Amino acid sequence: MSKGRILVVDDEHSIRYTFALFLDESGYETVAVSELDEALRALSDGDVDLAFVDILLESASGIELLEEIKRRSPSTEVVIVTGVPSIETASEALRLGAFDYLVKPVRQEALLRVTDVALRHRAVDLAELLEHRREEIKVLAGEHERFHGVAPRVAVSERVTRAPRMAASSASPSTGLRKKASWGSQPRSGAIWNSGCSL
Repeated sequence: MSKGRILVVDDEHSIRYTFALFLDESGYETVAVSELDEALRALSDGDVDLAFVDILLESASGIELLEEIKRRSPSTEVVIVTGVPSIETASEALRLGAFDYLVKPVRQEALLRVTDVALRHRAVDLAELLEHRREEIKVLAGEHERFHGVAPRVAVSERVTRAPRMAASSASPSTGLRKKASWGSQPRSGAIWNSGCSL
């Protein structure tokens, strides 16, 4: 069983091939594309747990794609990848919802580490959303019974209750922290990592 569905968007064939190779070997289902339109089609074809997006694409910017992914699928984590690091770009990406920011060349260990942490973070977020929806339904059911004398038959929607591929219970205590821009800080969920990659 796949550990998660991951989208790789980069106009460099070597990057797409390398990322897909590393991720496939680690048990993830990988979809690698080169353009914004292909990325959006991949999103429409099924749930995407995590997307690696190059900051510079031929047809659009990675920031544009980041915004569109977050608009269509808010729970999808997005990691921006760039060959030209910039504090301003990193801050903008995180402000728009990116989970992390990696500098090329990206080593295998860094790629798999951020993948694992991002998916754990997503699992925690989905579990918290599900619990929040359940509490909302309990309140609504109580109000309905108080006014009508009959408890309604209610269920959380299939889309919300669909169990994430990685169980939230496996998430480490450090995940779920709010994203914070801190260039070169120690690796933690949502921080900008210094992945140890040389330019």
